[in-house]
Amino acid sequence: WLMNFKIQIQCFKATPYELNGQYFLTLEQIIPTKDAQDYVISMTRKAQEEVTTGEELKSRHRIRLRFWAEFLKQIKGKSPLFQNSTNTKDNTLYAGGTGITYVTYQVAISSSNSSVSLNFGRSTAEENKTLFDALYKHAADIDKAFGDHLSWERNDDLKKSSVSYYKQGQNYFNEEEWPSIIAFLIEHINKLEKAVKPYLSEIRAALKANVTHINEPIEEEQQ
Repeated sequence: WLMNFKIQIQCFKATPYELNGQYFLTLEQIIPTKDAQDYVISMTRKAQEEVTTGEELKSRHRIRLRFWAEFLKQIKGKSPLFQNSTNTKDNTLYAGGTGITYVTYQVAISSSNSSVSLNFGRSTAEENKTLFDALYKHAADIDKAFGDHLSWERNDDLKKSSVSYYKQGQNYFNEEEWPSIIAFLIEHINKLEKAVKPYLSEIRAALKANVTHINEPIEEEQQ
């Protein structure tokens, strides 16, 4: 237990003896035994690494909770999205508002970039690809309305799809960057919401028309 905090205790057996009129003292380590010492040290290092990793994770969680609290404070009254959201320890925050269950808006942060997204996260790949493809038909008009080229991520090998926009070089661990990160997220999630809004009823209709077996509600509950 003490070794988890880098405190190592050893017990030695001291044996005095005389040889040719000279006195000597031999020391023999008995706790931990030589055979067990390497194993104990190995397990201790592993435990110390786990403690360090756990502390780093807790630190990230505290930072994210503070960041999202500030984001939600700043976006209040400036967007139709995230008005009833609560902060989270995760690096992403989701909001409804599309009228389609599990099709959500997302803002995300990392140590290297920030992003806004429209996520297609329904229970089957067929549903998500159907929704994505119906929206992609209007990709040029949506990009134009947004004001830049979006990243259209169909993700054929994954269940989920998304439409995203990234800003590289933003690091939420640096609190001095928070104002610029939050400003980017608010501005561009609003742009994305306005750009895709005219087509949401159309893609919802495409889902109903093209997917036979739908196991979950389509219509998003009104808050």
